[in-house]
Parts: sequence; structure tokens; C-alpha cells
Amino acid sequence: MHTWGDALVACCEDANTGLRCAFQWVPVLQAAGMQTRLGMRRGTTLVRGNPLTDHLDMEGDSVNVAARLELLAAQGEVLMTEE
Repeated sequence: MHTWGDALVACCEDANTGLRCAFQWVPVLQAAGMQTRLGMRRGTTLVRGNPLTDHLDMEGDSVNVAARLELLAAQGEVLMTEE
């Protein structure tokens, strides 16, 4: 898991685990008073260490598309690409 400003970025080994995780996050974060919108895309994600921040960074088309889907989601909604 990683943060981008006020967003969380996470990747999972498979789509089903990712969906279960997403649907568990929404009520927990909302109960804490946080607005939630999630975007998801299945695909290859590169995870590597960033020497400047000493954290792991995630990148790739799957991350970029999911970030754009998140912007389209209504509060409390999870949007996922068809594939």
C-alpha cells in the first residue's frame, strides 16, 4: 500500500482479493468519517523501491487507469474496468 496525497494506492495478487478488500474498505473508511471512491483495474503493476522516499512505488497502466476511474466514481462507489 502507498499514499498519493489524500489517496491510498494498493495492489493485490488477484482481482477477487482486490474486490473483497475494496468492499471491506468502504464501510470502514466511511465510519471513520472519510469520503471514499475507488477505482480498480486488473493488470500488471510494477512495484519497486523509491530511493528518495524509502517507500515502495507502484506504477503501470493498471495504476494509471484505476486513478482515472476513481475520479469518476461517486462517493462510496467502486468502479472497475471490464477486463
